[in-house]
Amino acid sequence: MSKEKVTECTLDFEIDAEKAFAQSTSDAKRYFQELLSLVRSGSPLAVMHKDFAKWGEIYLKASWKNIPVLKYLTSPPSPTIPGAYLSYMNGCNKLEKYIGKTIAYVFLRDLGRDISDSCESEKIRLHTRKVVNIVQDFLAASKNESPGMEQLYRRARDAELGDTFIWLMEKLHTVQSIIPEGLDYDHAMRKLVKLTVGVGLHQYMEFEESLPQDERVKKMDRAIRLGFCYGLTYPFIDDILDSPTALSHNEKRALSRCLETAITTGSVPDLELFCDESHESQGENCARQCTTQSGISSLLPPIYKELKSAFEYIRMNLSKENEKDFFERAYVFFRSQEEDRIKSLDNPGYSDRDIYIPLILKSASSRLIARSIINPEQNQGFDTRTFYYGIFNQCQDDLTDIYSDLQEGNVTPFTYYLTHKGKRNDLVNPYELYIAVLYYLIHKLYKNDAKIRELLLERSVNTHRNLLNSLGPDKYSSLISVFKTDSSLFNSVIKEITEKATDLSFFDKLARKIVADFFHNQKKEKEKFESDFKLFSNKINSSIEISRDFSYKTNSSIKISKDFLHKTNSSIKKLREFFNKTDNSTKISREFSGENPHFYDVDETIVDAANYALSAGGKRIRPVLALSVGVLCYGLDPSKLIPILRSIEYMHSASLIFDDLPGQDNADFRRGKKTVHVQYGNVYTAELTAMFMVARAFREQASARGFGNKPILDVIAYCAEKVGDTCKGQYMDLSSTGKKLTLEELETISALKTAVVIESALVVPAMLANAHPQEIGAFKRFAFHAGLAFQIKDDILDATADSNVIGKPSRIDNKNNSSTFVTILGLQRAKRMLYDHYLNSCDALKTIKRDTIFLRQVMDFIVTRDH
Repeated sequence: MSKEKVTECTLDFEIDAEKAFAQSTSDAKRYFQELLSLVRSGSPLAVMHKDFAKWGEIYLKASWKNIPVLKYLTSPPSPTIPGAYLSYMNGCNKLEKYIGKTIAYVFLRDLGRDISDSCESEKIRLHTRKVVNIVQDFLAASKNESPGMEQLYRRARDAELGDTFIWLMEKLHTVQSIIPEGLDYDHAMRKLVKLTVGVGLHQYMEFEESLPQDERVKKMDRAIRLGFCYGLTYPFIDDILDSPTALSHNEKRALSRCLETAITTGSVPDLELFCDESHESQGENCARQCTTQSGISSLLPPIYKELKSAFEYIRMNLSKENEKDFFERAYVFFRSQEEDRIKSLDNPGYSDRDIYIPLILKSASSRLIARSIINPEQNQGFDTRTFYYGIFNQCQDDLTDIYSDLQEGNVTPFTYYLTHKGKRNDLVNPYELYIAVLYYLIHKLYKNDAKIRELLLERSVNTHRNLLNSLGPDKYSSLISVFKTDSSLFNSVIKEITEKATDLSFFDKLARKIVADFFHNQKKEKEKFESDFKLFSNKINSSIEISRDFSYKTNSSIKISKDFLHKTNSSIKKLREFFNKTDNSTKISREFSGENPHFYDVDETIVDAANYALSAGGKRIRPVLALSVGVLCYGLDPSKLIPILRSIEYMHSASLIFDDLPGQDNADFRRGKKTVHVQYGNVYTAELTAMFMVARAFREQASARGFGNKPILDVIAYCAEKVGDTCKGQYMDLSSTGKKLTLEELETISALKTAVVIESALVVPAMLANAHPQEIGAFKRFAFHAGLAFQIKDDILDATADSNVIGKPSRIDNKNNSSTFVTILGLQRAKRMLYDHYLNSCDALKTIKRDTIFLRQVMDFIVTRDH
């Protein structure tokens, strides 16, 4: 691809990027000069002292009014515990007021509305009522805990946005997997979620009551996708370009060039073109060794791919009326960010204009961009109000983040002043300028409207209070003393209300925390679950080998991580004690197992073949599930479950040997190893080995001690029945080769082949514990939905995933013309069915009043796995 072709403009209109930037810069300079004049006059401090004093007097008197006495006597939960805090506010009849002030603030800040207008006030009231209802529904469903994936998807599905939720989960999972190590993962995801939710909320607030439901759904779906695409610029542009380690100098330079080209031409250029150019210009002075000749590391291509996809989606969905505004504002934002990015905190020569002009530009243009991508109705005065308002939020964020910005060397008004104030008496105090912005908004832009004044003052006090809580009294006082104003009266009133004011949380921040915490916890829980599961299955592997004298290894030195399954109850302690034994005895004695060597005098080849099949590996998901139910749900002794765990794995391995035979699937390899009939050169060895392993499985069950005779006999009878079900499922599967199945037929086969084996792993330990039939029924329902979900996910991965990721060839079902959930339903309906089975499995678990957290994590893993 030639450079000329890359930079060719593909837009239907001309963008004069430099002219747009010059005009915006001129406006920013004029605004800054007005703010600077206010600071030098001192008038904002005198006026704002009175405003804050009056606000404090009213607020502190009304803070606990109308709260029940018992509630008054206890401190409210911290907003850092969202579920408990929202429940408390609901119980104190303060939820509607709490959410209402946030809705009003969103109208003011994001929508640029004049909230003093009676029509806008009515809209705020209606939206507040809707959001309150949603929050109360969540509280009722989640028992005051932060919502998990189940609650979020259920709510999205009820709002006819289930497909949107699924798309967003997949996209966020992709982002999670490619965020470079040099970035703060939580910070990056928080920004991305904030923008995604913000654009969606922006669209939601624009809806008129008369808008038909199908139009609402269409617009919300589009807004959430656009919000994600726009939000992607924060972790994958701002954070990456700001990071000193995520990318090399060449890659940063190339990425910046690509971004500028895309914004000014509408075409996304070839990344390698600019990487080649940067690489050649740097020669041997690269910031780090590049992994390719063009200077592109393995990190950048997948990131650039996502950015390209996001840019193209935004452009495709821009309205003709907003397209020019979008590109010009995007350039202003990009250019101001670039100017800020090259600043160094060590440089003592920046003027106030150097510091504040880019700040005004990027804080305003970022909100103007967000609005332009959703194509809202015209709102007179929006651009003006947004331009003046942007720096208010930016100053508050910079004040809150001052120490982290200092640590990272970021140049902000506060970090630069703090670093150079001793040598530069010409620098404006950024705190005084922040107060001047607040004064300008309240008294000039919004004409001292009482509602707006109260709202902005509370938001400001909230910032002070959050800073106090995060730093502690001493560090906070020390910091504020650096930025103290020339007005002792103002300093005094701010100090007093910051110390006394509580319960100042805003719902928008809490909602973002809920969503950000959800993704953070989901990632951490998934990593922990997979780590524990892998460790535990590996240890089970070491206990299932069949010895030639027909005893079994029971490696008693198995260890698991301290917080395995994230629990500390007595059942987990018992499990830890068992697996932390140091006894090196690795075989069950013949006396214990009831061995009869004369009866089991078979050729050693059969035993070797059985162990060969077992050595192929696998997740050992079935014995792990059985162990989790036995120990966590019923408190069974894990040592007594070992024969049961073996029996479950032996039956499963036997079924795989049969599956691989030439008369069935005719497979030459299983998990990267030759199948048994190939390894041993004949079919009869494989058949006899599989039959032997089934017999050994039943023998293991019969040898289990400590459960009583009847439960053991019931388990043997139950497992025999399930083996028969599996045979039926395999017969149906083989008989359907080359045929088009109905959905019902495919579900039946999947239930008999996949769900049945999961059911056995859950039901067997429950039977040994003499569980109530209702609980056993619930385990069966869970297993049915888990099994179908597992199979649907397999079909989705086969149709969409990279074979290098899933560990086996992909698109096999399509090549073999096999009926799958994807071929029958289509990809999107298959995804929808996957999540529906997920919800149904969660519903089944809710009826089991025992510790089923591990099973819930299994379902989360099934839905989100990529292999």
